[in-house]
Amino acid sequence: MNHPLSYDGRSTVEINEDEPVVVVRVTSWDDSAVMLRAQVWTAGMDQGFVLKCDLLRSVKLRFDKEGIEIPFPHRTLVFKNKLETHAIAQELK
Repeated sequence: MNHPLSYDGRSTVEINEDEPVVVVRVTSWDDSAVMLRAQVWTAGMDQGFVLKCDLLRSVKLRFDKEGIEIPFPHRTLVFKNKLETHAIAQELK
């Protein structure tokens, strides 16, 4: 982790065992997402918030650079009665 507000919170044992400074784990596979959790240490909550915002921004910029789009769910509405469909279409005009 190369951020001025982060620090190495690993124990001596973790450092000697080459544990990573930032632990990232996959927590779930969702319909349109792979959920990750990263643990990063800061001196306090204020610094943690700034670091999180910076991290999210850097991920978005990297996704853009790599051509990775963030998907969003699509829904298809099916009406059983054509009159309902016509009435709703008229309201939307």
